[in-house]
Amino acid sequence: MATRQRALNAYKDLLKAQRVAFRGDVATLSAAREKTYQEFNMRRNETNEKTIEEQLHLANQVTSLLRHNLVQGVQKKDRKDLYELKIREETELGDNETLREASKLRRLKNQAAGGGGGGHAGCGTPSCCSA
Repeated sequence: MATRQRALNAYKDLLKAQRVAFRGDVATLSAAREKTYQEFNMRRNETNEKTIEEQLHLANQVTSLLRHNLVQGVQKKDRKDLYELKIREETELGDNETLREASKLRRLKNQAAGGGGGGHAGCGTPSCCSA
């Protein structure tokens, strides 16, 4: 597929993902659309194939993130301290086990690097990294 067509497809996919992810939030949707337009327009005349590929890859990653990893929280009208999450069918639902494993790996890596469990990154403190 021609590079121009791939760029147009990436642009359309990104706008579509934004429309779904930010449904009902006019301000956020407008800001996202404007930023997308600016970024694509700024690179409109790019000729370096490597740069084009990197930018298309980035656009596809952002599209995937919006589709699968972003949920919208809407404040309940009757309770200002309560939010309803708008989880869609394509939203990727993980579990806390993956977070615990990542925390353990960070802690072990920090200790192996001589961190000794101190510091904040991977430190194992209850408020930060305990499993």
